Amino acid sequence: MTKVIFSMMGNPAFLLCAILWENPIPKRTVIVLHLSLNKVRYTLIFVPAVASMYLEKFTAYGIYTLLELVLFLLVVLRPFAGPQPLQGLLLLAEIGYGAWLCGHYGGILYFSTLSAVFSYASFSVPRVRALFLGIHLLALNTALYGLDPRLLIAANGTLLLTAVLLSRLNAAAADQQTAVHLYDELRKKHFELDEAKNQLLDYARKVENAAQAEERSRISHELHDDLGHRLIRSKMMMEAAIQTLPGSPEQGMKLLTAVRDQLAESMEQMRATVKRMKPGTGERSYSLDRLIHDIGRETGIGITLDIEGLPYPLYPSLEIILYKNAREAVTNAVRHGNATEVAIKLEYESEQVRMTVSNNGAALPAGGHPPPVSGLGLSGMQERTRLVGGTLSVRGEAPFTVTTLLPAYRKKQII
Repeated sequence: MTKVIFSMMGNPAFLLCAILWENPIPKRTVIVLHLSLNKVRYTLIFVPAVASMYLEKFTAYGIYTLLELVLFLLVVLRPFAGPQPLQGLLLLAEIGYGAWLCGHYGGILYFSTLSAVFSYASFSVPRVRALFLGIHLLALNTALYGLDPRLLIAANGTLLLTAVLLSRLNAAAADQQTAVHLYDELRKKHFELDEAKNQLLDYARKVENAAQAEERSRISHELHDDLGHRLIRSKMMMEAAIQTLPGSPEQGMKLLTAVRDQLAESMEQMRATVKRMKPGTGERSYSLDRLIHDIGRETGIGITLDIEGLPYPLYPSLEIILYKNAREAVTNAVRHGNATEVAIKLEYESEQVRMTVSNNGAALPAGGHPPPVSGLGLSGMQERTRLVGGTLSVRGEAPFTVTTLLPAYRKKQII
């Protein structure tokens, strides 16, 4: 017995098999393997038992058949034994009983002992699998001790080879289950990303709708405050001309000429407003290049655009704010400062975007203070800038400068 044990422990194949069996097996994989290998276990008992009846000569075939049926009964009934400890004891009984049959009758019955390997190979705990493998080798070598060495070598080699193959099969099944699990997780993440994408698109639509609502509100105020006042003034001047013409034709004609000029300016303003409401096909509504082109054509002043830093895409709300603040600053420069040249400087920084609009118009007197934000249309500029966490500053010295500073909320690409 001692010689058998030491010969097993020194066997490199035994050590290799023990190392290979140190990999844990997921519980789900255990169930799949157990169901798919049951037929193989039954075949390993039935085929060698029947073949031995024709290859070997027994004194009592009835007793041999009864003993083989007992082994088959242990294999079939063990899964239904109930608690795990009881199943483990029955498995040990199967190992010992199968080894005894192999040693008693010899021949190819050592193949029947392989059925137990298919049982404990599905255990999820590596140490338990290695323990049962060691017990199996010990029982088999003890039963075959003293018999033909070729039979001993064949039995041990077959057992260890089966153990190694089952170990690789377990690892492959575990990898497959892991791949399936990872695929399920990947699909789940894909659905989450798709939902996040839909939410971002919905948010972008809301931002665009808010921008359109703000633009409609601005146009409404512009029509009411500017164009409405022009029409009221024209109406009053027309009434004055009607009263003046009979007594002073020359003065009445001056009033009518002024009314004509007022109506012409109102028509130009109406055209510009309608054009801003209906941008060209494929053209960005809030492009600074478009702003420079439109205002330069309408007013005849020179406007330059200087971009510093590496440009990156911004959210539509930030583009709208930059566009509107630039337009308001240029309009104020022409209307109130009589400017002939306007310079727009756009600086892209890592955490913020800075837009500076300066002009060569009339500056504040020496020692003067910048105009309050409530004047020159600056209140609307500051309100929309603060809405996104930005700041607006005005410098009254020449050149008169309005600076808009916005946080750099970059527009990410959505897959």
